[in-house]
This record gives sequence, C-alpha cells and structure tokens, in this order.
Amino acid sequence: MEGLKGYDEASDIRDDLEPKEIRTILQHLRTFGIFYAAPLDLDYAMLQKFQAAYKHPEPGDCGPHTSDPTNTVMGEAGTRLAYWSNEERLELLRWYRYLFMSRSKPSTHLQALGHLSDGELSANRRYGCRPLRSCRYR
Repeated sequence: MEGLKGYDEASDIRDDLEPKEIRTILQHLRTFGIFYAAPLDLDYAMLQKFQAAYKHPEPGDCGPHTSDPTNTVMGEAGTRLAYWSNEERLELLRWYRYLFMSRSKPSTHLQALGHLSDGELSANRRYGCRPLRSCRYR
C-alpha cells in the first residue's frame, strides 16, 4: 500500500480498525480509482435511491421472491447481518437479488435509467457518488 503510512502490507488492514483509520485507507484507494460503497455496492445504492425506477418486474414475471435473500446476497459468512434484519432493508435486498443476481446488471440499469429524467438523476445524486464523476480511468 505504497504511499499510505502505517499500512505497508494488505495484512495491515484488519477488522478491528477504527473508523478514522478506515476513512484514511478509503481516501487513499480513491487516488487509484477504487471506491467503496456501503452498505453493499453501487447497484444497491442506485436501487435504494431510485426505487420507483428499479422496481419493475420483467414482463410476465411477478418480481422478487419473498424468501430471505440474505445468504444468497451476502453469503453464509456475510457481515452486518443485523443491518439486514430491518424489514425495509430486507425488501430492498430481495429486489437486489431479483434485479442484480438473476439478470444482467447493465440491462437492469439501462431499463431503470429509462424511467428517470436527466433532472431526476441530477437532483437525486448521492454525495458518495460525486467522486465517480471526476474519476479518470488509466
């Protein structure tokens, strides 16, 4: 982790780090075009912010199953399982499983973006996504 004082090896990044230490690491990773999304990923963040645009089942389909999606999405050794016990979050996780684990991510995003105007996208952008606009890929 060249350039990040105190973190010479990837093994120096441990589960018991304090939030201040984690923020320092995340800021450093951004300089390489690596971004961290919470609580899951950018796909979940888009679904969370633009629910009405994403919650459209495929024609002839009834949408997500009502079963618990936690193990499927997070894995059996998933982290922050208590976070997903909230019914609203669990419902979004069901939609996530339906939209992004059983269908094409690019086509899912394109379909949802078709339900949004440029003004809606601009007015509702998440603060955490702003750095992506200026990211230059090498």
